[in-house]
Amino acid sequence: MQYQLAEVIYKTGRPCAERPRRLAPDKFKAAKEEFQLLIQQGICQSSSSKWASPLHMVPKKNDTWRLCGDYR
Repeated sequence: MQYQLAEVIYKTGRPCAERPRRLAPDKFKAAKEEFQLLIQQGICQSSSSKWASPLHMVPKKNDTWRLCGDYR
């Protein structure tokens, strides 16, 4: 099943970009694998946007990691 999603972002000010946070090696490996899977499935794609938020990883009950954006 394929879905098409278009998100409209209203740019009313300067782009908001935060520096990336360092990840522990195990979290970095898990994040890289998850993003590669999302890209292969066509869910995610690379971007060169000036808008950016840091990656935050939350442990799941099954000892894996959930990828989250930190939009504070």
